[in-house]
Amino acid sequence: MRVDNNKLPVICGLFLLVALALVILVAQPGIAKTRTASAEDPREIHVTGEGIVSVKPDIAYLSLGVESKGATAKEAQQSNNRIATKLIEALKAMGIAEADFATQNLQLYPETRYDSKTNQSILIGYRSSHILRVTVRDIDQTGAVIDALTNVGGNVVQNISFGLADDTSVRDQAIEKAVQDATHKAEILARASGVKLTGVMLISDNTVTPVQPLQNYRKEMASVAADAQIAVGSIDVQAAVQMVFGF
Repeated sequence: MRVDNNKLPVICGLFLLVALALVILVAQPGIAKTRTASAEDPREIHVTGEGIVSVKPDIAYLSLGVESKGATAKEAQQSNNRIATKLIEALKAMGIAEADFATQNLQLYPETRYDSKTNQSILIGYRSSHILRVTVRDIDQTGAVIDALTNVGGNVVQNISFGLADDTSVRDQAIEKAVQDATHKAEILARASGVKLTGVMLISDNTVTPVQPLQNYRKEMASVAADAQIAVGSIDVQAAVQMVFGF
């Protein structure tokens, strides 16, 4: 068969187009697969870091007050009001600002006794309670505040907790420690895996502020001796971060 020389370039061009199309069709699945694998398997190291700074607290929070009994509701309430007023005056005399104490709970309720003979509850009197939430900014006064309570006839200390008036600088230190901890972990993982870190790709603060545990002193205080000694100890300020490093 004789091919016209004028048509030869056209035929060669068609062959080239067909060959190129076949190459693209064959190579395309491989390209897609490579991209998918890269997206599903990023070169990243994920770590978390923790930082803790222990400090001595400089502020105390107390829930304290008086619980009174009476044959009538009025008698119980009047007795309670009298002692609560003396307590507030004592707090002011100690230099505690009015903005640093407030009524946390106020109750007046009947007391009953069950009579098994009649299967009925018998009223035996009334009970009144007044609890104040007090912020003691001079933490060394904490014991003196409890002494003032007992001196005026108060008989309930529910909770004592400690904290910091301003924890900004301490919390910053805890965050710095958390970042250092996360970076150290990433470096160890990279070295053990034989890779080299290229930088931080993501960092987030995962700190959850813990609720300071309350020391529970809920009981009658009538027999408590004066000069209450309070062990302040230290508190932990914590921080946590999550970091992603590339390699």
